[in-house]
Amino acid sequence: MRISAVRELPIHLPPLEEQKQIVAILDEAFEGIDKAIENTEKNLANAREIFESYLNSIFINKGDDWVEKKLGDVCHVIGGGTPSKQNQEFYTGKIYWATVRDMKSDILSQTEYKITEEAVKKSATNIIKKGNVVIATRVGLGKICLLAQDTAINQDLRGIVPKNSDQLLVRFLFWWFKSIAKIIINAGTGATVQGVKVTFVKSLQISLPSVKEQKIIIKNLTELQEETQHLETICKQKIEALKELKQSILQKAFTGELTNPTVKKEAA
Repeated sequence: MRISAVRELPIHLPPLEEQKQIVAILDEAFEGIDKAIENTEKNLANAREIFESYLNSIFINKGDDWVEKKLGDVCHVIGGGTPSKQNQEFYTGKIYWATVRDMKSDILSQTEYKITEEAVKKSATNIIKKGNVVIATRVGLGKICLLAQDTAINQDLRGIVPKNSDQLLVRFLFWWFKSIAKIIINAGTGATVQGVKVTFVKSLQISLPSVKEQKIIIKNLTELQEETQHLETICKQKIEALKELKQSILQKAFTGELTNPTVKKEAA
């Protein structure tokens, strides 16, 4: 809208005393709403912090029977690649092909691109089997996902696949990676794009409890995460409702409903 058009917009001015009354009502209402939003945001942050604290405590307070291993000794670390963008036919297939941009949540279920079997054969990409972990090792350091389906990956990702499921469960591996996300981020090097090398990933030390204990840890973390996510949903809904309330009050202020409740009835 042009400035000249803005200048032509009509403005309805109530008497000065009524203006003061409206301002006072809005200030008081908005102060209360903003405080409620602030408290809700604090509750949301606290819930996340509690989960993070519990997650980290599990891998810090290791049991005496936990066995320490190098990640490369217990997992295959699989790289990826990008099929030639000059061959558009490569991108007309049904095979999911993931990049860092697709790592939007804990479960990677959709990818921007899908490729053909020929694209897989004629590039450095590899298909990581459903249910396994992928991590970002270049761009988006610290991101970790579980695959909802078989997925090919590009060169910025690594598939981390346990060599022996009787020694290491995928979900335990996933939570462990979550707990060391900051370590991976801090280890990043590069002038423009931060990344970590495969040798670094393989050298990471992972402590393993028995598979029975791994299952208990997975269960406890999954349940706490679900509770945290439920609380997050409630908090976000409350914040949205409070913001909508502000808009509703503001609208009523400029239609005269705040200071003259009969206005709405008369309009009806």
